[in-house]
Amino acid sequence: PDSFEEVSFFKTPIKHSKTSANFLGNAWDHVKSQYFLISRGVKELSARKNNILYNSADNTAYIEVDSITPDLPKSVLWRKLNKSGKWNFRKGTRAIYYAWGWEKFIGSHRPVLLTEGIFDLLSTGLEDKGIALLGSSPNDVKFYWLKNNVSRVVVWMDSDPAGYKANEFITEKCEFFGIPCEIILAERDPKCYNRRVTSDRLFLEEIERKLI
Repeated sequence: PDSFEEVSFFKTPIKHSKTSANFLGNAWDHVKSQYFLISRGVKELSARKNNILYNSADNTAYIEVDSITPDLPKSVLWRKLNKSGKWNFRKGTRAIYYAWGWEKFIGSHRPVLLTEGIFDLLSTGLEDKGIALLGSSPNDVKFYWLKNNVSRVVVWMDSDPAGYKANEFITEKCEFFGIPCEIILAERDPKCYNRRVTSDRLFLEEIERKLI
């Protein structure tokens, strides 16, 4: 699937020359990237609030992510539109050190939704309720952080073999770290749910109630 969660990580934040900076703006303000976001169910408010960027000079969309560990620099997730109209991706190897959306839960001691990728949150309108792990095999650093900052986790992974395996892995890790954990089993991946569809909206509202 075309999504930011299949990513490459850079060691430094986005850097652009003065010339390329003239082409860098919010992804909603460019037809190509806006079409991509709409196809994934992302609304304008989310695109602007979460500062999803698009460089029209090289047809690349970006979103910054931070490492949960303080010793690593900011990084970016990126998607590049190729000549055939596909959004290319490469999978990075440093995703275990990064997550998206965790900053708003620092010291919150409230429930959090855990998903694999960013669009699992953006497409469902649940970005204020969750953290994207950027993968299905979080390392112990993330569990230490969860133990110290949230009250419990609600896990919603993709409905595929990797997602089922992740459910078992995260359940075992949460038990080890003493983190209350609930698993959501759904017929489809999170990003496939659409609030404009009544049954999907009701299902998403049920998940929101679990996070109160």
